[in-house]
Amino acid sequence: MARRSNAAHQREARANLTLERRLAILRNNAEQHRVARESLTHERREEILRLFPGHHQLGSLVSKPVCDAGRPGFETHNHRVGHCHPRVVEAAVAQYGLLNTNNRFLHDELVLYAKRLCSLFPPSLSVVYFTNSGSEANDLALRLARTYTHHHDVITLDHAYHGHVSSLIDISPYKFNHPGGEGKKEWVHVVPCPDQYRGKYRAPQYSESELAVLYSEDVQAVVQDAQQQGRTVAAFIAESLQSCGGQIVFPQTYLSRVYE
Repeated sequence: MARRSNAAHQREARANLTLERRLAILRNNAEQHRVARESLTHERREEILRLFPGHHQLGSLVSKPVCDAGRPGFETHNHRVGHCHPRVVEAAVAQYGLLNTNNRFLHDELVLYAKRLCSLFPPSLSVVYFTNSGSEANDLALRLARTYTHHHDVITLDHAYHGHVSSLIDISPYKFNHPGGEGKKEWVHVVPCPDQYRGKYRAPQYSESELAVLYSEDVQAVVQDAQQQGRTVAAFIAESLQSCGGQIVFPQTYLSRVYE
């Protein structure tokens, strides 16, 4: 009974917090984070690095020593800027003052933003759909492709990850081929990832332009095989740079050749 009473009290306390008070708390947390970060002496930083020799914190960039084929180097990633980073908090606070949370209704900022985006694209790309996540965007792209083509099958790259909703897990080898995954569906066709260094075809045995041709021919072969089986392909989907699958940069012209 006491536990339920405490939970109810906490809910009531949270509900009574005004927006101004919530923002004040956020700003205070950000300031405390800044002061603590700046108060680290050089000696203390060096001590932290000695305690954790595998990783080096450089602002928001995290790196660790690696050795590839006998060559020393650094593996880096930049996924975060720190908890309650002041610049992120201030940007969020400013945006909340302008935010429109429902794009079912007309709002000037939506129209202006769409116009600005379209100005950066070729004339043929003139329609904008606003979504709330990459998963929703990719799910919508899949629905559009199937509606337009009246086909169902999808070609995807090995190790690819396209989102966490069911429709996208089905076309993400990074998910369905791992423990807990349900395996590949019959309507999913997986082609080799065009990895220039560890893939099916590699540099320097082949030039970058040759790699683009070889890997795109694998896609063409899968399309032809699917057609021979009486299947119809609705879409080919690929990240512009394969992220979860290993930060793979595709050969130049690979994607354009595939889409041709």
